[in-house]
Amino acid sequence: MSTKEIAQEVLSHADVKINGNRPWDIQVHDERFYSKILAQNSLSIGESYMDGWWDCEQLDELFNKILRAKLDKKLKFKLKLKLFIQFLKISFFNMQSKSRSTIVAKQHYDLGND
Repeated sequence: MSTKEIAQEVLSHADVKINGNRPWDIQVHDERFYSKILAQNSLSIGESYMDGWWDCEQLDELFNKILRAKLDKKLKFKLKLKLFIQFLKISFFNMQSKSRSTIVAKQHYDLGND
């Protein structure tokens, strides 16, 4: 599940849509918004707004809906679940193979300054 899908699912509990047409729906202008709000604390919502990554016609109604739905608790649960699933994958499945070794080597050692 992508960060965008997680954000959409969490916001749906507050009747908020991403790029919807209602005044309280969030209009996302920068895709980095999704990973920032999921990876950081609640200040990241304000920071990303100030950076112009998203906006909303009726901020007061947006935050009213978010606070009433207690999305902060739901978001923390989703992140914990996602991290737990990642932990399980790492713990129980060996992702190393000969075919993946060249991919890993390029990602970690190819600096692109040849």
